[in-house]
Amino acid sequence: MNNVKQITTLVIGGAGYIGSIVCEKLLADGRNVVALDMLLYGESGLAKLKKDDNFRLVRADFRDITTLYTLMCDVDEVVHLAGLVGDPACAFDQNVTLDINLIATKLVLDVAKLSGVKTLVFASSCSVYGSSDLVSDENSELNPVSLYAETKIASENLCLAYKSETLDIKILRFATIYGVSDRMRYDLVANVLTLNAIETSQFSVFNGHQWRPFLHVADAAKSVCVALNGPKNIDNPIFNVGSDDQNHTISEVGEMVVKKVPNAILNHVENDQDPRNYHVDFSKIQDVFGFTCDWNLEMGIETLVEEVKERRTDHSLLDDTTSNYLFLKNGGVEKLINLQSGWLKPCIPYLK
Repeated sequence: MNNVKQITTLVIGGAGYIGSIVCEKLLADGRNVVALDMLLYGESGLAKLKKDDNFRLVRADFRDITTLYTLMCDVDEVVHLAGLVGDPACAFDQNVTLDINLIATKLVLDVAKLSGVKTLVFASSCSVYGSSDLVSDENSELNPVSLYAETKIASENLCLAYKSETLDIKILRFATIYGVSDRMRYDLVANVLTLNAIETSQFSVFNGHQWRPFLHVADAAKSVCVALNGPKNIDNPIFNVGSDDQNHTISEVGEMVVKKVPNAILNHVENDQDPRNYHVDFSKIQDVFGFTCDWNLEMGIETLVEEVKERRTDHSLLDDTTSNYLFLKNGGVEKLINLQSGWLKPCIPYLK
């Protein structure tokens, strides 16, 4: 008889673009999964998981300390994916961004430590590298050019401060995400370029010379599982997540879209609105965890084309439910102000 205790994992932001796939993969890995989410964009991403006896969905704000403590007392691991994602979304209201992306991260860490959680995986971003002409690895100088990146760096520093022999922490710096998910987003560069190419037969690339690393959403979710199962108590637990061969200029992304949507016209536009430019090294996560990507950008764009054409209607697929930016622009900020964790002062030193 197998008496091994089944691991229970709390996924904060479990109904999201990445989180919904993380939940699915963790269930397939034999874990019990608790998804904590406000469901601001609905729960379609978790629809196929509801009948699984090992899955539970809790609709709540992760800034509610009572909910956090109650859930964490019954789990072994925490995957923290919740937050405002992307530079435009984080620029709407600085206080709300700091509260959700930084202050609430401290709350999660405090409760995890108090309740005896063994492992925590935190989702960061390669945006922390900002603008650099060098290839950046985990030891490179950070150069944030947005509030979003600043909150990720500060949250990383918090995580490192809480890491201990009893609370193992791993920090995953995701490359620029793309691809199809059950909770779809069309406000990400490869996704929106593909959508625009199909819907309008023309699309624009801004500052196409800039470098970005890319990562399929399914590979992002895969990396979370790999990190949870990987070695514990690593001295420097920060990992860039992606693959070296998916570093592309924005123009290259546009050309890939044209190959898959050959009737579309690609326009190149120069402006200075987005200074981000970073080329990233991903050898560490492969060396330490044996992680490799199953997808590449060309494959991802091909499936995006299929997805858009299948779901295309008289109305744009880019709306409040598929764009974090549009959700916040159309009144979403007010929904997020209702509950604030309010622990700003202790977090100030972690901001650059």
